[in-house]
Amino acid sequence: MSKSLFVISDLHLGGAEGFQMCSHAGRDRLVSFIDHVGSQQRRGHEVQLVINGDIVDFLAEEQFASFTSDDAQARRKLASIIASTGAVWTALKSLAASGCRLT
Repeated sequence: MSKSLFVISDLHLGGAEGFQMCSHAGRDRLVSFIDHVGSQQRRGHEVQLVINGDIVDFLAEEQFASFTSDDAQARRKLASIIASTGAVWTALKSLAASGCRLT
């Protein structure tokens, strides 16, 4: 069996428009890349995408803090990030559903 391994990191999804490390255009490119990785999956060929840390950026979400210890505040920040970057999460869900390994 042949294999392909893709590794990405430091996506830093999150933050208000204009205060993001991963801009709207960057997210569009990321979705295209994830879709490309998924298109490589076929019988007899294993594909794996590894996201090696820093996928979300809690520091870019209001209330700005070096650490968010309050559970409710952390959940709100994560919900905000997911809502504003939905296309990325949809692409990752499709990638996993295609049979690719996602780590």
